[in-house]
Amino acid sequence: MLYELSRWIHILSNLIWLCAFVGSLLYGIRIYRTKKSSSTDNLIQTERLLAKWGTIVGAGGIIVSGWALSSIAQGPQWGWFDIQLYPWLALKQLLFVIILVFIVIDLNRSKELNKRLQAGDFVGKQSVEKWSAAYRYTVAVYILVVISTLLGWYKPGLTTFG
Repeated sequence: MLYELSRWIHILSNLIWLCAFVGSLLYGIRIYRTKKSSSTDNLIQTERLLAKWGTIVGAGGIIVSGWALSSIAQGPQWGWFDIQLYPWLALKQLLFVIILVFIVIDLNRSKELNKRLQAGDFVGKQSVEKWSAAYRYTVAVYILVVISTLLGWYKPGLTTFG
């Protein structure tokens, strides 16, 4: 029971993160297409909020449920796994550490960007340029999350054909 609950929390957290990715991409497209400065600033703030909470809920849920999955006695015993038996899981763990580093950078850039947007420090397209610099880290995180999701889905090396 506890294993299944943790597993579903893990999956749901990942799905929330992927949905935030789609929402962030849609807002990103709108930001690049919008010409008006005031509406662009609102779109940027909304996109940053979506990315922030998608990341917090996604990464937080994965950390907590991943810890639970590796700690409980039910289900597959991933715990301290053999890297040679599960190279896909080792790669997922490495990607998650990289993701966490990028998250810290992204959240710091977003915080600074929001402060400056609220203070009205930007003129014209400056807000889009500053947002774009912060957004690159967000996209890098999302790409790594998609790769990690695919590794978890397909578990390369475990299936044999023939």
